[in-house]
Formats: sequence, C-alpha cells, structure tokens
Amino acid sequence: MRAAWWRSAPRGSAVRQLVVGFTVLTLLLLVAGVVRGVMISKLTASARVLTETIYPAGAANTRALQALTDAETGIRGYQLTADVRFLDSYHRGSTEFVPAIDEALRHSADPVLDDLLQTERQLGERWLTEFAAPIAGGPGGPAAVSTAWDAVGKQWSDRFREANREAAEWLATKQGEVVGTIGRLVPIMDIATAVLSLLSVAFVLVLAVRVVRGVAMPLTHLTRTLRRLAAAEHGARIRVSGPAELREAGISLNTLAEESDRLRRLQHQQLETRALARAIGSAIGDALETDVIMQEVVDRLGVALRADRVWIKLGGGSPRAAQWHRPGLEPMLLDRSVPAKDLSRQVGVTDEARGVISVELEPRREVTDDDRQLLDLVVEDLNRALHHAALHAQQRAVVGELQALDRHKDEFVSTISHELRTPLTSIQGYLEAIQDDMSAIPPSQQRMLGVVDRNARRLLNLVEDLLTLSQVESASEGLDKRPVRIASVVDLAATSLAPMANSAGLSFTIDNRARDAHVDGNPELLERAVLHLLSNAIKFTPSQGQVIIRCAIPAGRPDLVEITVSDTGMGIPADDQANLFRRFYRAANASEQAIQGSGLGLAITRSIIQGHGGDITLVSELGAGTHVTISLPTTMVPALI
Repeated sequence: MRAAWWRSAPRGSAVRQLVVGFTVLTLLLLVAGVVRGVMISKLTASARVLTETIYPAGAANTRALQALTDAETGIRGYQLTADVRFLDSYHRGSTEFVPAIDEALRHSADPVLDDLLQTERQLGERWLTEFAAPIAGGPGGPAAVSTAWDAVGKQWSDRFREANREAAEWLATKQGEVVGTIGRLVPIMDIATAVLSLLSVAFVLVLAVRVVRGVAMPLTHLTRTLRRLAAAEHGARIRVSGPAELREAGISLNTLAEESDRLRRLQHQQLETRALARAIGSAIGDALETDVIMQEVVDRLGVALRADRVWIKLGGGSPRAAQWHRPGLEPMLLDRSVPAKDLSRQVGVTDEARGVISVELEPRREVTDDDRQLLDLVVEDLNRALHHAALHAQQRAVVGELQALDRHKDEFVSTISHELRTPLTSIQGYLEAIQDDMSAIPPSQQRMLGVVDRNARRLLNLVEDLLTLSQVESASEGLDKRPVRIASVVDLAATSLAPMANSAGLSFTIDNRARDAHVDGNPELLERAVLHLLSNAIKFTPSQGQVIIRCAIPAGRPDLVEITVSDTGMGIPADDQANLFRRFYRAANASEQAIQGSGLGLAITRSIIQGHGGDITLVSELGAGTHVTISLPTTMVPALI
C-alpha cells in the first residue's frame, strides 16, 4: 500500500513527474555506482597482487641473493688470508639465506615462480653445505685452495645466480602485466563515470526545467502569499493555479487563513475579557475590607459589561450588600429578596459570607460567551478577595486578643513581682538582723537560717529579673540612657563576682582594653547584663577552670565595642543553643546536673543589649566551654561614669 501511494495522484501531476524523474535518476546513479564498484574491485585485486605477492617475493628473492653473496665473500676472504673474521660474513649469509627463500615461497602464488625459487634453494644449500662448509671448517689460507674444487663451487654459485635472475625477471614481467592492467582500468573507469555523470546532469537539467515551469512559479506565488500572511497582512489570499497538489494546497491555505482570522478575532475578544478581569482582580487584590471589595467589583463590572444594574448580596451573621446602576436609573432596595436577572453567580467561600452577584443587561443586549467568561473570572477573584478579607478580620481579632493577653501578662508579672519584692525584702531584713547576733542560736537552727537566707535571696533575684525583663521589654518605659564608659561597667561587674570565682576555685582574668570607649546606655542595666554572663560562666565552669572577660574595640570597627565572656566549662549541647535566649529555657545538661538557675539570664541580657541597639552572639562546644560576645555601638559623647 505504501509503495503505490503516488499512483493515486492525477496523471501529469507534479508528484508523478517527480517520482518518474527521480526513479530514472536513481537508476543512472545506481548504474554508475555498479560500474565504478566493479572497476574499483578489479583495481583493488591488481593492487593486492602487487602488494601481497610481487613486491614481498621480489624483496625476499633479493635478500636471498645478498645472503649467498655475503657467504661467498666470506669464504673467498678466508681462503686467501686464513683470517677467521671473514667467516662472520659467511655465517651471517648462511643463516639468512634459507629464511629469505622461505619468505619468497610464502608470498608466491604461481607454480612457475615456485619452481624457480625451489631451484634457487637447492643450488644455494648445495653450495653452502658441500662447498663452503668444508672450507669454513678447514685451516684456510692459500695452501688450502684447490683450483678444481673452486671451479665446482663457482659452477654451483653461477647456476644459483642464474635461477635468481630468472625469478627476478619473472617477477618484473608479472609486475609489468599488473601495472598495465591497472593503467587500462583507470581510464575506462573514469570514462564510464564521466559518461554516466553527464547523463545524470542532463537528466536533472531537463527535470529542473519541467519542475520550474510546472511547479516553481505557482509555488513562488504561494510562498509570497504565505510571507504576506506571516507579516500580519491578514487579507492576503493565494491565487489557485498549477498542478493539482498546489491547487489543493492553495484552497486549504485560503481556508486556513479564514479560520485563523476567526480565531484571532475570538482570541482578541478573550484577551480583552481577561484583561478586564485582571484589572478588576488587581483592584480588589490588595483590599482587605469586605464592603470596599464588593463596591469595587460592582462599579467596575457594570461599566465593563455595559449593564443597567449590578449588585451583590451576602448573607450570614452580618448581611452585606453593594450595587451599581447606570446613570438615570434609581437604586434598588436590596433589603428584600431580589430575583436573579440576566447573569447570576453564587459567591462566597464560607457560610458567613455566602451570597449572589447579579447583572441586569440593557433590554436589547444579548448575553454573550464573553460576558459569562468575564463574570466567572471576576467571581473567582471576588471569592479569593472575600476569603482574604475574612482571614484578615480573623487575624486582627486574634492579634488584638494576643496583644491584650500580653498586656495582661506583663501587668500580672509586674504586679506579682512588686508584691513579692516587698515581703521578700522584709524577710531579708529580719534575717540580716538575726544573723548580726547568732550567739544564742543553736548551730542546727543557724544552718536552717542560712537555707532560708539563700532561698530568700534566690527569690529576690528572680523577682528582680522579672522586673528588669518587664522594664526592658515595655515600650512605654524608657531605658534612661546616658553616656557610659563601658570599661567602668565591666570593672564593676568583674569586681562584684571575683570573690564568687575565687571561692569556686577558678582562674578569673579581666582584659579591659577599651578604656576610652563610651556607649549611650543605662549603666545599671548594662552592668546587670554583664553580671548575668559572668555568673553563668562561673556557675557552669568546674573547679580549676578558667573564666575570662575581655572588653575591646574590634579591628576595623571603631564604631563598636565588644565584651566577650569566655569559659572552659561544661559547654552547651548543639540542640539547645537555638533556644537559649527564650525565657525560662535551660539546657539539658544544666537540668540533668541540677545546677540552679531560672532560665531568665540570657533572655534578660539579650533584651537589654537589643534595647541599646546592640547584638549578642553565643558559640559553645560541649565539654570545651562557651564564648558569649556583646556588641554595642559607641558614642563620642564624654561619659558621666
């Protein structure tokens, strides 16, 4: 079925002409290829005879002659001089003779050449074994020369050379024959190739003329028309002419152009519809109020659809409505049920905001697919906008509740802290009064009073931490900043905790280099932040460990001052480091070893530092220690302390 597809084409059509023409051309090329292939095959066979038989056999025959000549020269020299060094040439020639003859026989492919080479071998071996070998085994020299025996050896040598010459002449004759064959085949092949090529070229020219006359001109017109269509000249049409195939192609392309015009008009209308929908969607995309969204939609949709009226009604717990009407019409009463008019769609994605949007067109205007598509696209954007508005309202409500809870929490913490500080201060005062004179108190009760004192101090410190955290994080209270010499803050904090470090058996080092650095801050809060860092370093470092506090200006940053507290303590697990600055958070190893602490120190420190426009970073390795660095912006104002 596939081989006869062209037969269905009309007689005289371009398809038939091209098929017949290319068939003939293919046959001509095939004949040319076969002729050239046969000629090349014969040339290859002749060349193979030269390279595989004549040349190798001739070279081997020449080597055999040279080998026997060397052996003869060596024997003659030995006979005349008795110098055994001449025997080297003899031995070398006798060794190379037989392999050379054998190689010539391997490359021989003709009985005549085989006979000549066998004759050479017999004569050469006879000369070597019967004449040369006894002389080589004798004493040598002129005394050993026998004229008669030399004549016999010369006879054998001459017969060998005659056989060698005949073999060489046979090879030369054979070589001439092969070369002559090659010389005759090459011109024949060239002439045959040229004739067939000329026939092919002539046929191609004839076929080209027929194609140009019958196909090319109509095809050129078709191509020009297609270029005009491609250049957006949509009114261009093809003049139907030429062979049947081109006429059918012209009719089909004209039909396709008409359909393309129709689809282009349709696409243009759809693009306009989508552009209108995008414009409405963009207008309501950023709106977060339901009433604003609804009014924007009805205003824009009414103009886009050239409608008389557009309205939206939403039900639920708080019904809402919006409407637009053409100038000259009266507003509708939307507090009652309004029947859907020409276009209507359900809107809303939740039960609390579900309703309908309706469009009433002009009396003489028919509803089109573009109208329906525009309304569907707008309803999708409207639903999303209403959903976002509902989420925004919920978020505002949740945020308001969270802010209220946060205020109540801060008020509660502040109130409780103030209420606890007063009785704790009183308890602490009475304990100090009792401890001033404890001579009448038994030792067991003194130990109890010591426990009470320590726990009262712990509670008082916790209350102070809570009050500090509340003060720092409260936006309504200022931090009472003033110029502060940061070196003084470091010295005060280090001096306060040096006894604690000494009693814990630690090496405590103060490296305070930034003596002239000033910051704008609250000295009490900054000291408290440094105290928290030093207290943690001392508390979490075992005896014989080291705690270092450094205060310096970092290289290349004269606008900053850094306070670094380093220790060789227990370190912090990597999983806990991200949460260390949260309130009341304690690392797992601190809790496991029952080390006292509230988990507020780092949270307070970070709040204080951030309140001063600074930053705090922590690097720790479990079992190796911790490094905490505070960075604060410096000021040029002279410090008060």
